[in-house]
Amino acid sequence: MRSRTTNTNRRKVIVVAAVLTVCLFVPVWQSAVCAQLSRSIEIADRNIALMEEQGLILKSRIAKQMTPEYLIEQASVRNISFSQIESAYSTTVASNY
Repeated sequence: MRSRTTNTNRRKVIVVAAVLTVCLFVPVWQSAVCAQLSRSIEIADRNIALMEEQGLILKSRIAKQMTPEYLIEQASVRNISFSQIESAYSTTVASNY
């Protein structure tokens, strides 16, 4: 009978130890997952900022290439000459008048 109670007590101790281990492990695991998610969010935010910056750079380059000064400069580099378009060859697409 005594061995039966000691086996029961051992089982109880093992179960309590297992429950305590799980109770201690879960918060540590949650903390690690939270830290990993925080790092992922920071990396994503940095990537978004870099993409926005690259987008602004591209927009500024496009805007620069649309300026008359740039077009004249490129025309002289590429030996392109501008000429006046005669009104007989042009058409009006839309007009409010």
